[in-house]
Amino acid sequence: MREYRGVSEKTGLWVYGDLIKSKTIIANGKFDCWILPRSIKPLGLTATSTDNFIKVIPETVGQFIGITDKQNRKIYERSFVSHRNYRDRFVSYQPEYCRYVLIDEDNRTMKINDFEKKHIELIYLDMINNDFPKE
Repeated sequence: MREYRGVSEKTGLWVYGDLIKSKTIIANGKFDCWILPRSIKPLGLTATSTDNFIKVIPETVGQFIGITDKQNRKIYERSFVSHRNYRDRFVSYQPEYCRYVLIDEDNRTMKINDFEKKHIELIYLDMINNDFPKE
């Protein structure tokens, strides 16, 4: 299972782990989202109690896309990256093609392939916080 990340509503810090999304739509057509941190699983804690879940801001949730940037940092959906001489390319998923792409400010897309990975560098993690995770 791929890892997800999102910003905790309570602390404002990035949380990494497994995504749990409510089946009920809340205000503005959005879902409540929680992340079960993977760091608690080795301690024997399980997903049977919501005490272990961390509620996250839905707009910050992104899935690890399976690649790292040229500095070996994980890239998540909704991250911003630079690619060669182009900055601020948004990482997005295209369900119709089952692939992740980079989108520029003019809404042009570029697929991510193995050759291009070595040219990608993470700029910041999302459009809301514009920062790197606080550890």
